[in-house]
Amino acid sequence: AVGSPKVSRKAINIEDLVAFKVVDGAGHTYVIRAEQTIASIVKALEGKVPDLDEDVTVFKYFDDEGDEILVTSDDCLEEAIRASAHAGNKSVKLSMATRRSGSKSDRSLLIAGGVGLLAAIGIGIMVLLKPKK
Repeated sequence: AVGSPKVSRKAINIEDLVAFKVVDGAGHTYVIRAEQTIASIVKALEGKVPDLDEDVTVFKYFDDEGDEILVTSDDCLEEAIRASAHAGNKSVKLSMATRRSGSKSDRSLLIAGGVGLLAAIGIGIMVLLKPKK
């Protein structure tokens, strides 16, 4: 109608918010309300979690079978919310971790594994080529 205020589609309806309990690697629990998106959770945690870096932060939850599930998309998050509601929980419990990038220790482990593989192949060849009596 003419003269009526426009409601922004970005307005957040309180019924659309979900209660989350997010536990960091140090065991600290943060209770937040956020929309059903990973970006919304990260935004709600900003200022509460020291050194929060959304580029390396990952979230996980435990499903009804006890398996730890990595939340890789908003669809995965919706599944976590459904599983939590199905279990009768009032909030969705997520664990928060820092995704490891290729660190020096990872590369060292890969190199050591490669060296071990080459040594095993070398020994196998020596055994096969050994003259038989």
